[in-house]
This record gives sequence, structure tokens and C-alpha cells, in this order.
Amino acid sequence: MLRAAGCHLRSVLAVHEAVGSSSGSSTVSLDGIRSVTTSSYWQRIMTPASVTPRPSEGGEKPEPKPELVEQYLSTSMLPRREQHRLQLREVIKEFQRFPGDVGSSEVQVARLTRKIHDLAEHLKVHRKDHSSRRGLQGLLSQRRSLLQYLRRSNFDTYAMTISKLGLKDNYAQNDRFTVRYKPLVRASAHA
Repeated sequence: MLRAAGCHLRSVLAVHEAVGSSSGSSTVSLDGIRSVTTSSYWQRIMTPASVTPRPSEGGEKPEPKPELVEQYLSTSMLPRREQHRLQLREVIKEFQRFPGDVGSSEVQVARLTRKIHDLAEHLKVHRKDHSSRRGLQGLLSQRRSLLQYLRRSNFDTYAMTISKLGLKDNYAQNDRFTVRYKPLVRASAHA
């Protein structure tokens, strides 16, 4: 096969010389070379990239596709880290008391909840990532302490925050006697 390609190339070069010498100039007519070559591979090689067909000035222009532009510029095309940053900004906007508030307890709890959710999704895929699991436990304890403070100081805000986040009310102060040594109350004993 290489021999055939070499012979074909020699014949193309011979035509190249013949076309160049007959025209009196050193430039080669691409049409002359295309007429001799039958292989589509050699036609692609011999055709320069600038000879690609262009739409004529009076011809139809391609229709714009705004849905492709929207898809390309959508947030789903961003890197995952940027997607997480945008989600945290949205959470902050939802829970802030006033514009620019990033330190109130509600905002901190909401941000921690979002981080916990993202880290839990990561740990579903990477089960053996123990350092991330330890980080998740730290975030959970930090959120627990913030929710206990919020419950203690402003119960209405606490109730609104946990309802928006979909959390359960498990953050009351429990001492060891109320939880462990609670006497069992049976429905049959009262009836």
C-alpha cells in the first residue's frame, strides 16, 4: 500500500511540475492537481485550509440559536466549585436579615447546612474518604451549637430557620435525667 501511495505521490508531483511549467509561473493550479488525484485523502492534503467554502454575501446567513447560547452560558456549565459558591450566595441572600449580612446565626446555619449537604453527596461517592467524614462531623457539631444558641436566644427565628431548611427540632438542651431515665409511660397504664 505504501508503494502505491508513493507512486501516486510521484504522479501528483509530476503533474505539479507540468502544470507549473506550462503556465509559466511557479504557482500551482489546485484544479489541475485535483483532476489528477482520485484519493480523497490527497485532495484534503493538497487543498489549503483557506479554500473552505464560505457563504456568499447575498446568501442566507445561518439562523442564530439563542437556546445554545443560553445552554453554553448556563450555571450548569460552570466548574463544580463555582456552582457551590453560587449556591452559597443564594442561601445567604435568602436568610440574611439585611443586605450584606453574612454573620447572623440564621445565615451561618444555612451556609453550614448547604456545606453539609454537599459534603454528604461527596461521601456517598467516596465512602473511604475519612478526612472528609471527620470534617462533616465538625460541621455538624458547629451547626448543632449554633442552633442551640438560636433556640435559646430567639425561638421564633429558630423555628423559621429550621422550617425553611427542613430540619427537625432536636436541638433543645437535654440533661441526662430527662432523656435516659425517663419512666416508660404506657397507654394501657392510663386507660
